[in-house]
Amino acid sequence: MKDHLSDRDIAALYPHPYKVDGYSLFITQYKNGAETYKKLCNFMPYIVEEDAIDDGAEIARYVMVTGIHEDGTRLPKTRIPASDIAGTTFNWLIENWGAKCNIEPGRNVKDNIRHALQSTAANVPCRTIYKHFGWKKINGQWEFLIPGKTFDVQAEGKLKNYRFEEKDAELSARASFDFLFSQYAPNALTYPLMAYIYLTPLNHFLKEARCEPKTTLCLIGKTGTKKSTLAALALSHYGRFTNVDLPLSFRDTANSIIKTAFMLKDVLTVIDDFHPSTKTEELSMNTTAQMITRAYGDRVGRSRLRSDSSLMVARPPQGNAIITAEQSPDISESGLARTIQLEIKEGDIKLNLLSEMQIKADQGLLSSAMHNYIQWIKGKFLVSDEAHKKFIENLSKRFKKSRQHYISILSECGTEYHARLPEVGAWLDLGLLFAFHYFMDMNLIDEGMGESHMEYADELITELIIKQATFIRNDRPSIMFIAKLGSLIGSGKAKVIAKDNWNNDKPIGFIGYEDHENYYLITDVVHSMVKRLCEEQGEVFSTSAKSLLKHLSEDGYIDANAAVRTKVVRIGETTRRYLVLGKTQVESTFERAQHV
Repeated sequence: MKDHLSDRDIAALYPHPYKVDGYSLFITQYKNGAETYKKLCNFMPYIVEEDAIDDGAEIARYVMVTGIHEDGTRLPKTRIPASDIAGTTFNWLIENWGAKCNIEPGRNVKDNIRHALQSTAANVPCRTIYKHFGWKKINGQWEFLIPGKTFDVQAEGKLKNYRFEEKDAELSARASFDFLFSQYAPNALTYPLMAYIYLTPLNHFLKEARCEPKTTLCLIGKTGTKKSTLAALALSHYGRFTNVDLPLSFRDTANSIIKTAFMLKDVLTVIDDFHPSTKTEELSMNTTAQMITRAYGDRVGRSRLRSDSSLMVARPPQGNAIITAEQSPDISESGLARTIQLEIKEGDIKLNLLSEMQIKADQGLLSSAMHNYIQWIKGKFLVSDEAHKKFIENLSKRFKKSRQHYISILSECGTEYHARLPEVGAWLDLGLLFAFHYFMDMNLIDEGMGESHMEYADELITELIIKQATFIRNDRPSIMFIAKLGSLIGSGKAKVIAKDNWNNDKPIGFIGYEDHENYYLITDVVHSMVKRLCEEQGEVFSTSAKSLLKHLSEDGYIDANAAVRTKVVRIGETTRRYLVLGKTQVESTFERAQHV
């Protein structure tokens, strides 16, 4: 629509029975066979653009309205929700154009203005604006939405750094290949990261195959170990990022992070800097970490109601996330099962080689490689509905086969593991499988090398999930309690005395008795002492004494079939209830915890 309208343009805007005279809007009426004109308002409004905003869950429609006041003043362009235009309240009018824009009185006047206004939209451009990234079927074709490409994808703030470059295909693939093989970091770090990078564009189709990734990856290391820089390098497959402009941070609220995570469909993101400096900050960041890991681990958005009590569409995370942290967040056993933890130690990162990789990232080669990888997926697996269906079936088969493989490995080696861990192994396996197949088709490796790399990757993934199983096990309240108990007794801070040599004089730090087979502990006393030790060491032990007994029962430290989890024991002249723990089991648990 032109900014300066001629009389002919104005006349063409409004169909009969509407007309404009002196920039005021009129409607034609007939009375006794004579044509008359009734004034509707002292301005002429018209639509210049219509937008459909697709946020990945719902489509909201807006219209861009402008106009001219009868005094000749150009009214500012204003974006109005389509539902407001369709109504007859005209609340938007004074809010956007002021009180001088006046509507004439009359029963049907507002409806006439509304009809005239909508009539001006007959030939205005209509555009679709996407507020989410990732795969979407548009006009029968699978397209990958990201800012700066064919479609209008809008992102704000640091999300504007997401974009794909188009560089030389072979050079780009080589740069991404070097992310894995240039030895700037240990293979135990680069292989899982590469798996995660190349897994993420598969999220949409893995969800269709009912095996959507439900995990986060956490890089843990002290200040100066370059964890944020490494995360930024991985993220540079999806744009241009450095350690100072990562998309999300633990300084953001949990709700804003999760809301953004829904938008970042089928792309990687980084949630940076889990680094609490005060006790209050630690509690806040742990709560945020818990919400993030559950959101990514469950992929189920919060159910909310609209003002009319209808259910809103859920918005769970749709991409994958890397978390950077100076210490492991306190996110409980279930949270750890939703997280792949990778530890970066001092000296792990070779700075000169890292700088070479950063140069390639800054040149856009890594994001170009990801762009070409996505086009490879599209051309290889999404050329038809039949190919798409077969793709989903094969993803499901590979995932189930790989999951069973890791179940067998964990079972054979006698490792106690959380049910999610074989799935974690399967997701990493899938990511690397697709990465190596892409590299093979780009002639960077042959089939034999690809198989060799996958065999080596299998060993690394196995080591990783076994280590993660140990982390998870030791984060159980019962294991943590036993480990701290062993530490207290071993250091002499907690005192147990021989059951047969009881006396009325109890030493400072007394928690109970012992014999050759068991400890007989005063539950509330030892629980308080363990909780206090955790606080001194900057850890959280939030389990109540009653819940602790339940966990000890479930994990086999006390009789699971007993109606009461403490036992009545007579020691000396006193009979009371004690927490009875087998010494051999306690010492074995303590030894295992010491070697983690």
